[in-house]
Amino acid sequence: MATKGVTEQPLVSSRYVSAGALLLGASVMFYFMVLRHVVKRAQDGIKMSSNWSEAFKTYIHNYFVLEALFRSCYFSAWLVAITAPSVASEAALVMVNVAGGIDRVIFQTNKISTKAKFVVSGILFFFALTVIPPKNQRAEK
Repeated sequence: MATKGVTEQPLVSSRYVSAGALLLGASVMFYFMVLRHVVKRAQDGIKMSSNWSEAFKTYIHNYFVLEALFRSCYFSAWLVAITAPSVASEAALVMVNVAGGIDRVIFQTNKISTKAKFVVSGILFFFALTVIPPKNQRAEK
């Protein structure tokens, strides 16, 4: 079997352990950067929706999908910046950090209504998702 390239690998190999540690680390990062925030915002949104119109409730459902996409981009930007640093990954990381900070300020202020917070935050997320530069753009010659 060794002549065919099949060799016995021990289950406790440094490659397996490092791959498992990387998966565990990425899963923990995903939980703290994406899932925890989206679930908390969804629970807060559901509590506040008692007197909202049906059209706004539909918007809120779409908002949570948009926020999950943004948080996933946030997670991806961190992962790419850590594993393959480049100018594009650094720019994307800065963009999502700025948008995330602005979103945090929007929801911490008490000067605007809850509806306005969700609308402004949704516009911010849409803007951030469409403006983040795509990775590996080739210069035309």
